[in-house]
Amino acid sequence: MEAMGARATPRGVASSAVGLAVVLVALKARYLGAPLLARLGPRDAARWVAAISYADVLWAAAWWGGVRAAA
Repeated sequence: MEAMGARATPRGVASSAVGLAVVLVALKARYLGAPLLARLGPRDAARWVAAISYADVLWAAAWWGGVRAAA
């Protein structure tokens, strides 16, 4: 982070981690897309995407923890 000329703030790191998690889950939901929604319905499709996306969210949380520990 120092190479960019700015020090990472806790708020900036947290918002980056949340943004990363949202993008990862959104990409997975977009990839699964209409066939899943048509087959399962909106409620079950959302539950299914949440069930297979926990690893993406955990990865973003681990990234956040690592950056917080280094800062």
